[in-house]
Amino acid sequence: MRTSALALLLALGLAACDSAGPVPYAAESRTGEATVALGGTASLDGLSVTFASVVADSRCLVDAECIWAGEAIVSVALGEVARDLRVADPETRSEEGVRIGDRIVFAVALTPEPRVDSPVDGPPTLTLAAYPVP
Repeated sequence: MRTSALALLLALGLAACDSAGPVPYAAESRTGEATVALGGTASLDGLSVTFASVVADSRCLVDAECIWAGEAIVSVALGEVARDLRVADPETRSEEGVRIGDRIVFAVALTPEPRVDSPVDGPPTLTLAAYPVP
């Protein structure tokens, strides 16, 4: 009895993996993208975005071996809404976006990436992407 229950759970788990639909925030569904320097403002899909600060940056150094990739958190103003956003890939971390009207906004990249062998070159820039609400 125990073996058949385990087999049933395994079969249901495999079936659930097969039924996964398309990723709601795939790159081809982006409605806009903007790159903005620290302290600057840009337009993203008709929305004013201001990159206020880097709140935290624990990303693994590019030329180092790390156990954990780390993360970066940035503070932005999206129209009238001020938010801290985690820099993340929308296809794998869809919970990191913020809904503003009929779009979801993600912080998708923070540059330059930290390095062991050279100092940071220039001010940070942030890339944001907008997607339609699924």
